Parts: sequence; structure tokens; C-alpha cells
Amino acid sequence: MNDESALLFNDDWKFLLGDPAEAEQENYCDRTWNRVDLPHDWVIHQPFDRGENGVWTKQGMQGFFFWKNTGWYRKTFCLDEIAGKDVFLYFGCAYRNAVTYINGKKAGSHSYGYTSFELCITSHVRPGKNLVAIRLDNGASVPDRWYSGAGLFRDVYLRVVPRLHFKPWGLGVRVVIQKDNTAEIKITANLENTDHAGGSSVLNLALSDPQKNEIAVFKQKFEFTVNSQITLEHNFVIKNPQLWCSENPLLYQLSASIEDGGNNPKHKKIFFGIRTIEMIAKKGFFINGKNTKLKGVCLHHDCGILGAAFYKEAWKRKLLILKGMGCNAIRTSHNPQAEEFLDLCDELGFYVIDECFDKWKSLSYGEIFETD
Repeated sequence: MNDESALLFNDDWKFLLGDPAEAEQENYCDRTWNRVDLPHDWVIHQPFDRGENGVWTKQGMQGFFFWKNTGWYRKTFCLDEIAGKDVFLYFGCAYRNAVTYINGKKAGSHSYGYTSFELCITSHVRPGKNLVAIRLDNGASVPDRWYSGAGLFRDVYLRVVPRLHFKPWGLGVRVVIQKDNTAEIKITANLENTDHAGGSSVLNLALSDPQKNEIAVFKQKFEFTVNSQITLEHNFVIKNPQLWCSENPLLYQLSASIEDGGNNPKHKKIFFGIRTIEMIAKKGFFINGKNTKLKGVCLHHDCGILGAAFYKEAWKRKLLILKGMGCNAIRTSHNPQAEEFLDLCDELGFYVIDECFDKWKSLSYGEIFETD
């Protein structure tokens, strides 16, 4: 997560496989629980069992690991003075049927196991010591027909931000290449003010080229009202842009911040490439006007003996090996991938066919697709 306000929240969790009563309460004794660091996949640690004479079973779909269970995670953390601030927990994923408690009170839930989400926990926390407890239920519905793993198997972050802040995923970039070989960089910033007072602030934008040279800046003063949503837009224009492709994955960088009463603003960053893509009947795929063959593989989200736990270093190694074999394209299967995986593909030069879902209203998430 390229956000200076985000604190990586992966260390020193307690984990228990089971479903004890009152495990969300602050006075619950977790002294005998296992200490774990995230990312953590509990299924990959279960016994390997081929099942009944090799007959196809739900267990077989999960790589012959025992998958059906409930798990709890607990972590204590301390906050400094938080008056005038909002506090968020960001989850890369929580597999699955997650219910999150802060200091013994329910703060939110999220059923689908592969999508990232963020919870506002401002009203649940206090200065000093706090407790987060998360219950995950991997037995409430049938498993996926591939190895899913279970647990908090992607990164978790804690964000403490001013009441005027970027909404989750509130910074967007869209690139339009014009016929005169200029690139129009369309920036959208979605902000939120949760304070009971309005005021004014300044949005700062800075654009850097792939060599990390700052090439454009922009400041926009804006007004905001009580408990409001604000959308700000700006377009940068780049003449003769450096184009991204698999052989030369050049990335520009956008940095954005909101001025906060003279304090040092926290920056959000987005890395993006500039390129044209065409699919021409009977001719094929064209990147930046060049006919290009996709030489790809299909990848699930797990990584060998690491299970579903996403470690950036392991995935970078895997992708570099594929790159060395001549691979330039990846079709993901069959669920949303880690955001860090997609960032690596941008950085290393892979065309991605992002399947996201292969079914909408059947199998393990049909009942929650419309509501979650």
C-alpha cells in the first residue's frame, strides 16, 4: 500500500483454530494461543489426507488439506492521542466470513474471502491499549474448487488520518493518448470530511517520470462542508510520453496529499504506465502499435508450500523465473488477486488477463455476490 499514513499491522498476532465462546472480549485469556505473524494461511498447516480411496471429495479440491474449521485472530495495539482523527483497519483479504471486533464490540463484517476492504473503527478505539479480534468461518459454505487456504493471508494495515482524508481507493488515474502523441493524465481525488466543521484545504499533486524526475505539480485550494464528500479533478498533459510494454515496463508516479493545518501531509502514491492497446480481428493484439504475441501461463493465488499466504519476495522470485522463460502474460484464476501481485506485474512487465470471477451466482459465493 503506497500510503504514508498506513502502518503495516502484520506482527504479533495470536491465533487459535477453533471457536471458543467470548474470544472477542478483552478479558478473554489467549495465553495458550499460537503467536503468528501475517500473512498467515492456517489450511496449509493441516494434515495431508488423500481421502477415501482417491475418490473426488471437497477435501480433494482443497489440495487434500483439511479446510473446514473456524479460526480466531487477536492482537493488542496502542494508539496515541486520536482526538480529531479517524482510524481505519485495511485488510488485503480475510478468508472468509470475517467478523471484526474492537475492544469486545462488533466493528464490521465481510463475507467474501478474496476482496480487500477497509473498516472505520474510530468510534470503537480509545487512546492507549486496544484489542482487535477477528473470527473467520471456513465451514459455513462449500469450498472453492481450487485451493483457497484460509485466514489473514494478505497484509493488514492500520491508518490514523485527519478527519479530512482520502476515501478508501480514493485516488484514481486514467490515461488517454491523443493522436498528436500526447498523453492526458486524468486525476480524480475522492475525499471525505467526517468532522462537524467545514473549512478549506489544499490538494497537492506531483507527477514524476520513470526516471523519478518531477515533471509537473499542481495545487488546488478547495472548500469543504460538515460531514461531506468531495471530488476533485485535474488533468496533466505529457508530450511524447515514455510508453510501457512488457520489454520495457516504464512507470510514472503520481503523488497526492492534503494539507492539514501546517502539519506535514501524508502522501498517497500511484504507479502507472502509459500505453495503447488494440485487438484487431484476424491480426491480433497490438501494444503501442506493435503486434505482440501473448506467451502466458494461468496462475492461482497460492504459492507452493507457502499456501495462500502472499509474500511479495516469493512472488517476485516466481515472476522473474517466468520472465526468464519467455513468459509475458498471466491469466489469473479464479478470484481477485492481491493488490501487490498486480503491482509486481506492472513493475516487471506482464500483461494480465484479470479473471476476477469465473462464476457469479453459484458455488461458494453465489449467496453473497449481490450483497457483500
